[in-house]
Amino acid sequence: MEISRREFLKYLGASAAALAMAGVPLDQIESALAASNSPAVIWLQGSACTGCSVSLLNAVNPTIDQVLLNTVSVKYHNNLMTAAGDLAVSAARSTQAAG
Repeated sequence: MEISRREFLKYLGASAAALAMAGVPLDQIESALAASNSPAVIWLQGSACTGCSVSLLNAVNPTIDQVLLNTVSVKYHNNLMTAAGDLAVSAARSTQAAG
C-alpha cells in the first residue's frame, strides 16, 4: 500500500493528538464536548506543514488537554477531527454559519 506524504502527515498528526489526550479521563472529554460555552474554533492550516499543530500539541503550559477541554471548542481541525471529506466540510460550514 502506498501512502502520500500528505496522508502520512495527517495520520501522524491524528496519532499525536490521540497520544496527547490518552491520559485524560473519558468522562472529562465527554463533558467538555457536550459543553458549548467555549468559543468555537475552525483551525485552518495555511501552509499544510502542520507546524502550528505540532507546536500546539507540544505545549507545556497550558497543556493540549487543558486547552481542548477548558479553553476552546475545536469544531474543525484537519488532523485532530475524526470526520473527513464532506462531513468535515459540513462541520466547518455549520460552525461558520452559527457565528
